[in-house]
Amino acid sequence: MAYLAKGNKPDLLSVCEEMGVEVDQSSKVVDIKKMILNSESYVEEEVKIILDRVISDRKEQERSKQEEREERMAREARQHELELRKLELSQQNQPLNDESRRRVEIGPPKIQLTQITTKFDDKHDEISLYLINFERKAELAQVPKKDWVAYLLAVLPAELSNMLAREPTERANNYNFVKDLILKRYSLNSEKLKQCFYRHQKSAEKSWRNYAHELNSYFSEWIAELQVKTFEQLKDLLITEQLKYRVPAEVREHFLDDWIKLKTPYELAEKLDEYESIKQSFKREIPKKLVTNSKVV
Repeated sequence: MAYLAKGNKPDLLSVCEEMGVEVDQSSKVVDIKKMILNSESYVEEEVKIILDRVISDRKEQERSKQEEREERMAREARQHELELRKLELSQQNQPLNDESRRRVEIGPPKIQLTQITTKFDDKHDEISLYLINFERKAELAQVPKKDWVAYLLAVLPAELSNMLAREPTERANNYNFVKDLILKRYSLNSEKLKQCFYRHQKSAEKSWRNYAHELNSYFSEWIAELQVKTFEQLKDLLITEQLKYRVPAEVREHFLDDWIKLKTPYELAEKLDEYESIKQSFKREIPKKLVTNSKVV
């Protein structure tokens, strides 16, 4: 059974589907594993092969999506650089008439934000990272923050406009309020945010400063989702993560329902010690029963 710990819930559901095992999508991981093991068609070596293939296909899809995301971001970066270059060239070739002099005195001309911002793709884009890039581009284009909502709604799905239509005008035009609303709509749970923080890769076109900014965003959202507000809470969280990292997969599966909620080391340690104690007691009881049965015979 230990080899089944390699797969996550969707992997195990895929295995059930290939084996012809009917299972409720809402079933717990432990129950799904039991259904696989108790199936009439269960053959360990065959199930191992199926699971390995399912996991391999999933990881390949994840890699493909990551590559597509990085390629799209690279295209955006190249497009952005191209627009900046065009703008610089146009300014160099433009004679300084009265209007140009006035602009020079005021400051550099604004870049068209719509030209350097792509539409949000909810199937591939991660919303928090998308908003980070949007804000940086809005600042680069020197767009006043009071106008950010209008530009943002132009690149987000229409359903968000409908959501904001039910809000008072003052709120609907407040970027911070709209940002919070959007993040809640496309919210990631704490486990996913943690994975984004640890696994986020730097693309070749991106500066280290931008990469650091993105990591900072993922980390901030992760601890905010867990309501970590003090140094002690942060210390507990990081120690707990170290404990979780050391817990064997076959033990971790027994705590899947509460795994994300466990964020203090002693709470987790207590549950693990209790589990180990129960496991040891079972091992001690089995020989006693065997001895008793042999005497009866």
